[in-house]
Amino acid sequence: MGHPAKTICLFFLFSSYVLFGQTSNDCLNSIQVCGSLQLGIEPAGVGFDEFSLPSNTRPPCFFGFSDTIWLSFTFVSDGTFGFTITPTNNTDDYDFAVYGPTDDCSLLGDAIRCSTTNPQAAGVSAATGLSTAEPNGDVSEGPGANGDGFLSGLNVLAGQTYYVLIDRAIGNESFDIETTGTSQLPETPTINPTPDQELCDLDGPVDERTIFDLATLIPSINNQNNVAVTFHETLDNVSTGADPIELDYVNIANPQTLYYRVENTLTGCFNINEFDLSVSIPFDVTLPENLQICTNDPQPIVLITEPNYAFYEWSNGQSGENLNQITVNTPGTYSVIVTDISGCRATESTTIAGSSIANITEISVTSFAQNNNTAIVNTEGLGEYEYAIDTASNFQDSNTFTGLTNDYYDFYVRDKNGCGTVTKRQLILDYPRYFTPNGDGYHDEWKIIGIGDIEDIASIYIFDRYGKLLKQLSPQSSGWNGIYRGKLLPSSDYWFLLKFNNREDVAGHFLLKR
Repeated sequence: MGHPAKTICLFFLFSSYVLFGQTSNDCLNSIQVCGSLQLGIEPAGVGFDEFSLPSNTRPPCFFGFSDTIWLSFTFVSDGTFGFTITPTNNTDDYDFAVYGPTDDCSLLGDAIRCSTTNPQAAGVSAATGLSTAEPNGDVSEGPGANGDGFLSGLNVLAGQTYYVLIDRAIGNESFDIETTGTSQLPETPTINPTPDQELCDLDGPVDERTIFDLATLIPSINNQNNVAVTFHETLDNVSTGADPIELDYVNIANPQTLYYRVENTLTGCFNINEFDLSVSIPFDVTLPENLQICTNDPQPIVLITEPNYAFYEWSNGQSGENLNQITVNTPGTYSVIVTDISGCRATESTTIAGSSIANITEISVTSFAQNNNTAIVNTEGLGEYEYAIDTASNFQDSNTFTGLTNDYYDFYVRDKNGCGTVTKRQLILDYPRYFTPNGDGYHDEWKIIGIGDIEDIASIYIFDRYGKLLKQLSPQSSGWNGIYRGKLLPSSDYWFLLKFNNREDVAGHFLLKR
């Protein structure tokens, strides 16, 4: 053992049900105690009755068994050996028996030490064990008030194995065991902590189950020679080495604790530890919708998705751990792949529409239609447009305007996405159907508004109803006042002819009304 003494923590968590298979309350599956072993045990009952075998003798001081555990000690040097069992609540009553030297649980022979002292009845401490300070002390004590709880320590040789049967006669708490003496136990293999493992449920229907590749953990757990690493579902199994699980392991609960064991294949010494498995379920992320950029005056748009995930990959090439938002200034489809710490990934996309102020390519008009002229505003551009006439209000979706008379009109085109409004002035040609030359300032002349702005018009002719030419007007004239050679012509129908250079002439009649 050497000095100072070492403490081996054995945590008993007893259950009301029986575990089948290998358990440490059987001698054959005893826990081999090595230099710095710490472990937890979940036995139930007393397991197999080793004393039903012909070469095994029941402990002489025992009346019965409650909950047992078997420990084995194989020494690598000569010396003295002792131990102290201390209940963690300093109250429970633990009994023990020692067998050996032997390495065969079917050849235990007689107990060389046996203790069943009841500490409360004897008025002594609840601690019990072998004392190397009293090499010539008792080898058996109890039951009840008989004894002080400690028996004589052992003198052991290298290579010898001893078995210790421990029984909790009264109580329900765990115990610590501290080894003492000058003999040495083999050292426990190194075991490194393993971080908790978290994966995403990506292998089919979401059931919070997935495959964990435990083989990838082995190099970081222990990379020494002559060791074996196994994984187990229960604390009892990892303590005994029973029922190792497959390395491609599907969890059976979420979360779930797994245990792992590092065992020296030469000495049988082992060490154990644990980590948690958890399975994350896929999640959703969002991006803003119904976005647009004005290509004629691009203003940056911020695309933002949920924060606090592990990694973000954007379709424009940007990526980063905290990059849950980017700024863009061109239309298009953008997407983001969001990854959480378990590897779950969510993808979302959004389309930013391009919009722009309109370009009025042409206003197609129908003229001389007797005050029912039309204008169609033709545009090009990325936007969705609406239209108005005369003032930038009362917009309509249709680009066609009807019932127009002879005049200049301002046509407005507005982008519905807010990219701006354009305007264009357009002349609608028509002729007055009457005029009243009475000097009152209203309709005193017959004239066509804007005719002088038409480049290809040649001349304007006025006739009476019999075809007599009464007046020839230039396009820039102020019109005809109803006078022929100084005389006021009577109320009647009169005719006109508009002569054009590059298109068909226009003729019609109108009323002079006095």
